Amino acid sequence: YKRQVCVLLALMNSEEPLNILLVASSVGGGGAERVAVNLAAEMTAFGHDVAIFYWDEKGDENYELDARITLYKPPSRLLPVRILGLRSLLKKLRVDVVIGIADMANVTAWLALSRLPNAPPFIASVHSDLRVRDAAMGLSFKTRFLRRLHRQACNHAASVIAVSDGARESLIEYFRLRPGSVIRIYNPVLQDANSLARRSLTGGSVRIIAVGRLTHAKNYPLMIQSIGMLIHRLNVDCHLDIYGTGALTSQLQALIDDLDLGAHISLRGFVKNLPEKMAESDVFLQSSSWEGFGNVLVEALYAGLSVVAADCPSGPREVLSDGKFGVLAAAGNPLALATALAEELRNPLPVDESALREHLRQFTTPRITAEYLQVVQKLVHA
Repeated sequence: YKRQVCVLLALMNSEEPLNILLVASSVGGGGAERVAVNLAAEMTAFGHDVAIFYWDEKGDENYELDARITLYKPPSRLLPVRILGLRSLLKKLRVDVVIGIADMANVTAWLALSRLPNAPPFIASVHSDLRVRDAAMGLSFKTRFLRRLHRQACNHAASVIAVSDGARESLIEYFRLRPGSVIRIYNPVLQDANSLARRSLTGGSVRIIAVGRLTHAKNYPLMIQSIGMLIHRLNVDCHLDIYGTGALTSQLQALIDDLDLGAHISLRGFVKNLPEKMAESDVFLQSSSWEGFGNVLVEALYAGLSVVAADCPSGPREVLSDGKFGVLAAAGNPLALATALAEELRNPLPVDESALREHLRQFTTPRITAEYLQVVQKLVHA
């Protein structure tokens, strides 16, 4: 395995530097956006010239960027304006490949590239289980129209990257894509997996951490209900800290207050020092209704936390290796999540540190970037 990775990295470094343009909605605040920032930094480290075209400003939630990465931003976030802005940029710059990061970035990139003379290859990337998401959220006229555009973008892309095997299989069926055009490449989360250290659960009040945007996908109401059951039915003394921001903040705080859980659950907002917060915790908890991958699950495993996650489509089962490295609970069931958490506290899952370190290596930024660049090289030199 190590030998194959070293050979792959050497091949990537031996190629002529490329001009790579990533298209993302923003450079902060979300998992897909963090993927864009991590990829850009590592591609730059490989010797390529990398730029990011984006339109949403996240302010304090922006991730730290490598100074060598060039940023481009249109004067407005309106779809026609950003399409024209990107199209104009592509006419001015020498770009060897365009990579879209998630839904609207894929749509924006595809429309900007359409009928552009000498257009560079376009790679779309999908970061969620779109079929499950749309079934859960429903489609308005607007979202149905955008979904059709996204399907067209993926069908016209030179290659499509899905961030988990489950997301890939779902996407192929949902968007009717050729299986050969869709590649699974996991997200780049860790720089390396060498300093992993498993921690034992401590006595006293259990410190639980959850991380993610406060959206319907994460199903925080279910998590809050499960904590109530853990305390009142299963007699576990615990405190849950939820890190993240989003449109559901006030709704979730109201639920916490209604269930009289204010002394046990805190909404902490967005933080940049997440590893420090994980180091202060005992257990990582995830209650999502759907995912694409699950960056924070990887971070929690690397931080040495016990992990309990809803077995939702798609990603958690792959990240936790079918329950080998973390506990999977039935999705959509607060009692199942609470029971799984209580059992983990009573009888922690035995995890082999060496096996976990080997497992986490497949989510390291150098390896994932090399896999992206391998796809890029094949398209550029086709």
